[in-house]
Amino acid sequence: SSAASATGLELLRCLANDGVDLTRFYVCVYETIASRGSWMPVLRDVVDADADANDAADALLPLCAEAPDGSPVARRIDVKLFRRAA
Repeated sequence: SSAASATGLELLRCLANDGVDLTRFYVCVYETIASRGSWMPVLRDVVDADADANDAADALLPLCAEAPDGSPVARRIDVKLFRRAA
């Protein structure tokens, strides 16, 4: 895909389509631009990927083709699943 970014809801829908149970897990993505590297929750309260997310609460996840110095980078989003508290 040549998209420059993806939304958090698009990511949740892809994971749900792959079988991730969003009622048992919440999703975090690895972020390196605003911090020196940390796991950022994505729509943590959303447990149904078919739900409409509030545009203000949805995350825009850039799919950069190059680093700030111009060197090429992999177009990917690193995802980690965390178990929801019972």
